[in-house]
Parts: sequence; structure tokens; C-alpha cells
Amino acid sequence: MKKLSLILILCIALLSILTITAFAEETEEVTPTEGTNIAPEATLSTTSGCWVVSSNLNRLVDGKYGSGMGSSHNERDFSVYFTYDRFFVVDKLIVYVNQEPEDSYSASGDQGLTAAYQSYRPNFGFTVVLYDENNKRVFQKDYKTENQTAIVIEPNINTPIYKIEYWDPCGWNNTHLVWEIEVYEHYCHFDTLKQTLKEETCVTPGEGIYECKCGKTEQKEIPPTNHHDYRVLEAMKYENSFLNNGIKTLGCPTCDESIEVDTQPLFKFLGYSVSRSGKSICVSYTVNKEDIAIYETANDITFDYGIVCAVTDNISPLTANGKVTDIINGQSRSLKDTTYPRFDIKISANDWTNISNTPLIMCAYIIDGGKLSYICSETNTENAIPLSYSQINLMPI
Repeated sequence: MKKLSLILILCIALLSILTITAFAEETEEVTPTEGTNIAPEATLSTTSGCWVVSSNLNRLVDGKYGSGMGSSHNERDFSVYFTYDRFFVVDKLIVYVNQEPEDSYSASGDQGLTAAYQSYRPNFGFTVVLYDENNKRVFQKDYKTENQTAIVIEPNINTPIYKIEYWDPCGWNNTHLVWEIEVYEHYCHFDTLKQTLKEETCVTPGEGIYECKCGKTEQKEIPPTNHHDYRVLEAMKYENSFLNNGIKTLGCPTCDESIEVDTQPLFKFLGYSVSRSGKSICVSYTVNKEDIAIYETANDITFDYGIVCAVTDNISPLTANGKVTDIINGQSRSLKDTTYPRFDIKISANDWTNISNTPLIMCAYIIDGGKLSYICSETNTENAIPLSYSQINLMPI
């Protein structure tokens, strides 16, 4: 008797171990694979007693869209259950209806299904229900096929479920067929940046907390922006006169990338003119003071400009600092500290008859660092260009 008791105790202990092991296997977490249809994993059952439904359940998950399960002619409100041995979050279900049958469908031996296909209706309703671990309904919604071929169902709930019910209100004269039902487990896409732990730059990645729509989070790399912030002024050049476009080099403060962009001319020559009375001659300019300030900063130089007016044919009327030389009858004036966007040089006489051919210097000057140049035409030159009243009077308007 003692020997029998010992055997019974061992059997009970072994059963306990097996039960614990089975429980551990049932609750083992499964990592979902994106895009995998897990409908074939389910155990299919139905409340229908009709062979058209019950004997063809496997056709709902066989991966064939041309073979399916017919509705029952003698039952109403039957269900088909997809029961799983684990819990998972549903991403979506797809119910395929109104498909073209396979050639072998009518030869399958199921004349009832063949007849059903011949008289089925394309528009019908059904209900999908999801159950949680306590067999509680956590989702229920009605659908109409309305001549569709695939009904996509996205419950948008994060509750783990273990059973899916396809509920059919079919009755007499409501023949229809369901061809396939696919079930897709939620696969986390961590695509919403919830918190930045380290800022990314144009070339280096950052670090952040990303969130899935289900609420789970994951720390991962933030990709580099690949967008350079060109705001560091590295150089600004006017190699083809200050009256033409220049080139500005901008660098990215994070890396060695740089770009070159066109800049506007610093000056515009508006030309010479004679007044209506004939007593005055004039030359006019506009000045780009904003870009002059940028040019000074970029090249770390002092930039000065102004006007010179003299009675001379000397092509070098100014000293290096912009003053009229001692041997020249004239005057100069710096305009650097003025706010004028335009300036004019004007010479007047009551009678130009005897002095109409007298050489005159009337133009703007520029001192670029230590380099002096003159604007007497549509470019700046190293030498001034003498002109007379007669020459200006003959110029085209």
C-alpha cells in the first residue's frame, strides 16, 4: 500500500510540473512579424450546425481567395470563432467577399456551395467582435459589404485579445459567401518622436524616445537632418567691379559645407545729365549700404566711399585716404556715415560758353581697405575719367 501511495504522489507531482510548464508556454511572449497573417494559427469553430458552414471553416484561412464558406440557409445569427492560445493586439482584419471563384470550386463536390454561389447576393452585413482574456467584448462593429471585395477592419484598440468572432445574421433568401478572413497582429512602429534626448545636426544623429500608436516607447537614433544651416559668413567678393553682382560664401556652423550665392551690386551708376536750363551738369548714384556693411564684416576691412569734384584732367585727383591732392582745384567728401540711399554730384555755371571744354572730374570714389578706385561709368576703375560740359551735353539721354 505504501508503494502505491508513493506512485500516486509522484504522478501528482509530475502533473503539477507539466501543468506549470504548459502555463509557461501559453504565456510566452511572441514577437510579431510585420505583414504576417496569423489567421491560420487560430482554432476555428462555429455555432452553426449546417455543413455548408461547419465543414468549410478551413477555407476561410487557406490563403485562397477563390474558395470560401457559404452562409447557412436554415440558420440565423450564427458565429465563427477564431480562438488563439495566446494574447495579442489586433492591428487589422481583412474580410474578403465577392471574389471570383476558382475553376475547381464547382468541382469540389460541395453542390450546396455551388448552388449558393449561383444565387448569392453581393451586399450583406456582418459583425466583428473581439474578446479579451476575461471573455469580455472589447470591440464590436457592424459592416456592410456594398459590392466591395475586401473589407479592412482596424479596431484601433490596445487591449490584448485571444478570440475573434465573425457574427453572421444570415437567414432564408440571404445567401452569400465569405471567401477569406485574414488577421494581422499589431507590429510596433516607433515613428512618433515623443522626447528628444540629444539634438541631431546636419551630419550627426541625435537620440530620442519614439512612441508607437499603441503607447509603447523605444529609445533610438534620430537621423541627421541633412539640412545645412548656411549662416556663417565666410567671404564676400566683388571681383568684377562693385557695380556688378558679387559672390557671398556662407558656411554651415556644424560642418565644413559651404555654398556661394550672388549678392547685389554695392553701387549703381545712374549716369550724367544736363539740366533743362543748361546751367547744371549732374551725375547720380544709388548705394547698397546694407551689403557694404556685410562686405566689411566678411573681409575685416574698412570700406569708405564718397564724392570728388575738381577742375582738372588729372586722372589721380585723390590721395589714398580720399583727400584732394594739393595741386588739384577741387574738393571731396566722404558719404560713409550718411544714410542716403542715393547721392548726386552737381556743378553749375551761369554761362558755359567759354568753359564748355574745360576738363572736369566729377565722380564717386571708393576706398576698399587701402585700395582707391573711382566710379565714373558703369564700373569702378583705378583712374578717374575727366569729362567736359560739351561731352556730357552730347551724351544720349
